[in-house]
This record gives sequence, C-alpha cells and structure tokens, in this order.
Amino acid sequence: MAGGKPTRLPKAATPAAQLRRFYEATGSAAFERVLITRADGRKDQLYNAVHTPDGLDDVRLTDRFVHHVIVDTARDHREQFAEYVLPTLQDPAEVYLSTVKLGDGRTVFRQTYLGVFADRKTVLATQEDADNGVLAWTFFPVEKFKAFVRKGTRIYP
Repeated sequence: MAGGKPTRLPKAATPAAQLRRFYEATGSAAFERVLITRADGRKDQLYNAVHTPDGLDDVRLTDRFVHHVIVDTARDHREQFAEYVLPTLQDPAEVYLSTVKLGDGRTVFRQTYLGVFADRKTVLATQEDADNGVLAWTFFPVEKFKAFVRKGTRIYP
C-alpha cells in the first residue's frame, strides 16, 4: 500500500500473477497455514486471521476465499482491489448481519463489511462456519454488486 492507503493496482497479466498479487496484499505470510474442514465438509487452508474492531469476530482468510475471488471471477480482475481487503476488515465503515439459506439447506450468518475510501467503496462478505469461526467468502468493489450492501441488521458501528 502506498503511504498506508489502499490503491487500485494494475491488472495482472496472468492467472498466476492475479493469485500472487492477492495473497501478497492479504497477508499470506502473516500466519502459519492451518488445514481445516469447513462446516460443508470441504477441506480448506487458513492463511491469515484478521483482527476486526472490538465487538466483531476476527475474520479468517482461506485459500477457498482466494480461489473464489480470483479464479472463479478472473475476468473481473478483482486482484486490482486486493489492497482494500485488510483495511475493509480492520476499519469498516459499516457491518451488517443477515441470515442466508445455502443450497445445501443450512442457514448461516453472514456479515457484510462495507469499506469506504476516498476513491471507492468496497464490500467483503463473510460467513460463520460452525467449527472455524467467521470465514471470508467474497470481496469486490461495490460498484459491481450493490445487492450485498446494507442487507440485514447493522451491527457496527
């Protein structure tokens, strides 16, 4: 981050560069990787635990999160906004709590973090996992996905 403020990065040229850029910006070296089994039975690896404001649970970043944000949505080039992930979690403008019914029949709590910066707004959605706490689920610049913003009950500030 230039001067401590997140900046929009240039588009990465290859999928491998997209992944590398996102991992670097979200602290992949900050935490010893831990293999987990998610509530849906899938294996995953935690690579960072992000401290959020008091009263909110810390958010765990996993390889599956990165896979969804970068690989599943490669055409969106979300790696450009990678530097916004940690500030959105650590100092959100607002956080909303809602319940969501998943395709497998489970109902989970979802927290949606809204980050507001001089040049843009961002959204990071998390889900509560029965065994592993709150896991990051997706991240994007708000201009593309307004459906996530301000859904549920505001729990922060």
